[in-house]
Amino acid sequence: MNPNLSRFISLTWVFLLCWAPASKALDCSPNDIELASQVEIDNFQSLYGPCDEIIGDLRIHGLSVESLVPLSSLTKVGGYFLLDAGPLLTSLDGLSGIVSIGGDLDIGGNHALENVDGLSSLVTVGTLRLWGLPALQNLDGFSNLETVKGSLEIIQLDSQLITALSGFEGLVSIGANLLIQLNPWVTTVKGFSNLEVLDSLVISHNMVVEEISGFDSLTLVRYLEIDNCPELLSIGGFLSLSILEPHVGSAALLGGLSIQSNDLLEDLGAFQNLQQISGSTALSHLYALQNLNAFSSLEAVSGDELSHFTLSSNHSLRSLSGLNGLKFVDGDLEIQFNNGLRSLHGLEQIEHVGGYLDIRQNPGLLDCTPLQTLLDELDDYQPGPSAGDVPDVGKNVVFWGQNGSCGSKHAILDQIFVSSYELY
Repeated sequence: MNPNLSRFISLTWVFLLCWAPASKALDCSPNDIELASQVEIDNFQSLYGPCDEIIGDLRIHGLSVESLVPLSSLTKVGGYFLLDAGPLLTSLDGLSGIVSIGGDLDIGGNHALENVDGLSSLVTVGTLRLWGLPALQNLDGFSNLETVKGSLEIIQLDSQLITALSGFEGLVSIGANLLIQLNPWVTTVKGFSNLEVLDSLVISHNMVVEEISGFDSLTLVRYLEIDNCPELLSIGGFLSLSILEPHVGSAALLGGLSIQSNDLLEDLGAFQNLQQISGSTALSHLYALQNLNAFSSLEAVSGDELSHFTLSSNHSLRSLSGLNGLKFVDGDLEIQFNNGLRSLHGLEQIEHVGGYLDIRQNPGLLDCTPLQTLLDELDDYQPGPSAGDVPDVGKNVVFWGQNGSCGSKHAILDQIFVSSYELY
């Protein structure tokens, strides 16, 4: 069929749809549609319409696809929407009528796609995946997106043109995960300023990210991970977060906090209002970390015996000041391989460790007196003493690899004070 005639027919269907009763959606037939060429897209309405809603899945792929304008009548895709169109498609013009996608939206492998402005009317989607878009200049087309029922995954975006990851200022909730991973040119993660709820946030293996900010409205998240960002200098924008725990409807029982292998990160100041972590906490291989003042409000690492608190291989850390409010850890408390650690100052208030107390291989550690209350024979924690010989510790107490007064439980209980010149 003549291409001009095809486009004329498509526009005619659009005209007819505009005159259809506004309250009556017209479903495309069949339920699931696959468009594998530009010719099929041009003839969309003549093949499947007249219609403005796809009940099932829509798959668009093919090396000849260069325009989605003939799809401009669509307002909804009920199922999965795949857009993997190859080397010619530069924009998503033609999709601006789509308000909701019931299933996943998968946009990847579109090597010439410059923007996603054609999705500016999209308000709700199942899971949104973005990958393999080397010509993409920004994500501003998602500015009206409010709800992601599943996950938002930005993984291997592969665009050198996007250094500041933003464009989701309208997003309020994510039902599952926000994953930002393996984006080699992103230096700043921001633009989630209205996001309030999600299950887990994972920002990892972004090799040049220097700043993470813009999560100012986030109040509820189960699990938060910021790992393997070797150029990361600052974390900000989590001041509304007071608790890490599963939200209503989450299948997971526990969450946690993992901040690991960020070599240049000196401060964790974004978590100053965090009071409770329901799950494990790992702060490790943060070689430049100077203090734990960001956790000045933290009172509990809770959940069950698997809710551990691990501080490991933080070689610039001198003391644990900043943990002054911490009262109990339901799992293990592990403080290991911190070469610069001199004092456990900051643990004076801790009353209970439900698992192992494991203090090992901190070669410069001299002052362990803050643990005297935890290690003595008095039961300072309700509902009662543990089965071990230390009432406030549920399992074994391990001291290994420290010298002198931090070498054993008995040495700590015998120690009255250590002078400042011995500590520093």
